[in-house]
Amino acid sequence: MSGYSEEAWSLHHSGVGSPLPLPHAGKTPPPRGFTGRDGVDPSSAEVQAWVDAKSQANIACRLAEGVLGLDVDAYEPKNGAASLASLSERLGELPPTVVVTSRDGDSGIRLYRVPAGRSWAENADHLVGRDSHVDVIQRAHRYVVWKGSTHPSGALYRLDDQRTGEAGIEGVKAEELPDLPEPWVVALQHREVDELHDPAPASPNPHEGLIPVGSRDTALRDYAALLRRKGLTEREAEALVRLRWEDCEQPPGDEFSLAAALAKVASAYRNLDPEVVDEAVQSERPTRLTDGASFLLDEAEAVPVLWGDGEEALWAKGECLMIVGPPGAGKTTIAQQLVFARMGLREEVVAWPVGPDPGRVLYLAMDRPSQIRRSMGRLVAPEHRATLGDRLRVHKGPLPVDLTDPRNRDWLADYAESVGATTVVVDSLKDVVVRLSDDSSAGAYNAARMEVLARGIEVVELHHQRKANGENRKPRALDDVFGSRMLTAGAGSVLMLWGQAGDPVVEAFHVKPVLEPLAPFKVHHDHRTGESRIYGQEDLAELLTGSGEFGLTPAQIAMQRHSTTTPSKSQVETARKQLKRLVDRGVAEVVPAVPDRAVRYRMPDLVLDLPKEPDL
Repeated sequence: MSGYSEEAWSLHHSGVGSPLPLPHAGKTPPPRGFTGRDGVDPSSAEVQAWVDAKSQANIACRLAEGVLGLDVDAYEPKNGAASLASLSERLGELPPTVVVTSRDGDSGIRLYRVPAGRSWAENADHLVGRDSHVDVIQRAHRYVVWKGSTHPSGALYRLDDQRTGEAGIEGVKAEELPDLPEPWVVALQHREVDELHDPAPASPNPHEGLIPVGSRDTALRDYAALLRRKGLTEREAEALVRLRWEDCEQPPGDEFSLAAALAKVASAYRNLDPEVVDEAVQSERPTRLTDGASFLLDEAEAVPVLWGDGEEALWAKGECLMIVGPPGAGKTTIAQQLVFARMGLREEVVAWPVGPDPGRVLYLAMDRPSQIRRSMGRLVAPEHRATLGDRLRVHKGPLPVDLTDPRNRDWLADYAESVGATTVVVDSLKDVVVRLSDDSSAGAYNAARMEVLARGIEVVELHHQRKANGENRKPRALDDVFGSRMLTAGAGSVLMLWGQAGDPVVEAFHVKPVLEPLAPFKVHHDHRTGESRIYGQEDLAELLTGSGEFGLTPAQIAMQRHSTTTPSKSQVETARKQLKRLVDRGVAEVVPAVPDRAVRYRMPDLVLDLPKEPDL
């Protein structure tokens, strides 16, 4: 007898899908939260826990993005075999593949690779005009009862390889599966085929059926232009024409063939005037073209700062902020505080003000969403419920599309606009760009990022640097950011953290500045409250408290902090800026003019009771 413990790990590493436990000899229910459109993939720890606790359970395979299953019920009284034959006649034969089944004959789930980011129909009923008994198993809908499971009848599920004729193969990897032919891809997408028909054609001749009669060359050219505006490739357009040819009315006695129609569409696709094709697309989007005088002279010269105080800018409007750090260094902690500040629930992050925004925040919680929820929960107070419900949207788990596919360039911007977001947080880049070092993948993602920014939506990204080694024990330069340079080239600001996982105090380096780089500083993370602040800010109050009525200068502060009589310019400037922030907050005050005319700072009568710094 097989079961979950024997099959889970091979499936988990196959790329075909995720292994979920089911009751022994049952098909339902799977564990909650791991299926459907909003489900997440189980971690390795969760798989191991199920292996230990449910060794004889059946296995549900929740398919990975880019894998599709065609579930054909070819036994009485179901008519899946007839539906499959009809579809094969119209769309072309399916290539042989691996089939998951517990029966003999044609029944089973045929597995294929498909383009990522598509929305699929739930079945083939719309193609055959009746109950097809051909269902479409996909990541967002249903799952496959996998090899090693027991059917309610007592039969075991197995993998049969149609390519070799071998029954009961050991396993299969996603890259070994054949591609679903393009006509099938077009036919099984969730988009209704009839939506591609113009409801009010511009031609004076009436259009009968999907492919119009009358002025045939003009009609087919117009139809090809329509399909290009809808985003179909030439191959997809040909597949759609082939699919719906039988629905088209042709003049009596006309011998115009499908092959001739396909040739006309292909020719039109290759020779269309781009202005004709792009006319509808351009009319749907605001123009981004401006003249040189307006661009250089009329637009605001000052940089609109989202995070910073003008002199010190960590994040500027219209430019992506990338926060880089090793695991546990606090990049998610800082990003979550920025989220709360953008919603108006706090005014500062670390030590700099953050500009609030009336729009929503879309948080892409792709990297361990449960951990993200726990971390962000530290910032939540009971009175925040209404604001969180209105202003924050969280996407849990992987995206349904591949943003490194140039065809999906607009998807993230469209997604953000659909939920009313004006800020997007990408947590993290490794979950969006799988091949981080590949320039083409990084370039395609950068194009998607730029489309988001071009629509007035701000972006924060979380990423990691290269691993430390003997020659580079503390990766803290821009070149140390992991992956293609296209990733950092498209970022407006890069803030890099360095420290060990869980350290309360970590170092921060502004390796790509908006204007002038900030001097290196240290950040103290309060792991209990989820808040971060400049390390060393608190000792200012203690130093000023003992300084008397004449106070201290920034240089004197730097001398005492660093135990030196010759502090560096950076150390003095850091002290000056921190003192200025204390004055802005009402914690300190500037001493009226004194004989040496140096600007001095002292504590007012009310002294802030600040928490003590952690011991390092």
